Amino acid sequence: YGEPVIAADPMPFVQLDPKTHRMTGFGGVNRMSSSYKFEGGRLTFGMIAATKMAGPEAAMKIEGEFFTALSQVQTYRIVGSSLEMQNGGKVLARFVAR
Repeated sequence: YGEPVIAADPMPFVQLDPKTHRMTGFGGVNRMSSSYKFEGGRLTFGMIAATKMAGPEAAMKIEGEFFTALSQVQTYRIVGSSLEMQNGGKVLARFVAR
């Protein structure tokens, strides 16, 4: 947590669909999906489902930490073109719009 990750192609991502309240994304090795809720400045995800493909050990470690961080998100903040996902004021993940 809190360490910059320079990922290879394809880049991990999260996409939030406001119509269906579904999150879809890619963790670096596996695809994932979940429900999500925005309520009163809070952002929470439901159970995260992911494919179970194996990858290089380093990529699997980063992906595991990424999935753990997403499961701990409680609040969010938008800073310029970035979305920060936080817990207790601590930034767990930062995404840049592309």
